[in-house]
Amino acid sequence: MSVKESPKKQPPLVLYAEDNRLVAAPVRDVLELAGCRVEHCANGVTALALLRSAGARGVRYDLIVLDNELPELAGLEVARAARAIKECRRTPIILVALEDCTDEARRVGASEFLRKPHNLLTLADAVRRLLKARKA
Repeated sequence: MSVKESPKKQPPLVLYAEDNRLVAAPVRDVLELAGCRVEHCANGVTALALLRSAGARGVRYDLIVLDNELPELAGLEVARAARAIKECRRTPIILVALEDCTDEARRVGASEFLRKPHNLLTLADAVRRLLKARKA
């Protein structure tokens, strides 16, 4: 009798939208060190297109991290639109911005708001906490 191997569970997939390469690289490193796979894009229109097409592509994001100061479409608008997408309604969203927009972030459905320049350890803690809560 052979024992079937269970399929390996994929690490959590994060959609990360940030246009500044100097910020994107270390944040991506932190996300990967936290055990995540990262799909990065550099503007809000692309982020929203990726979210809208995820189901058709067989992709499920476990977490969304958005810079608010994105070209073409702000992170707040991407977060608002994401909450209207069936597959994203419960996906945790971390919004980061230079200005304090905590209230606006909550209104559009963000799970967490971090102010830039954010401490990378704070980001890592938020990622771990939100992914753990999502599993529960």
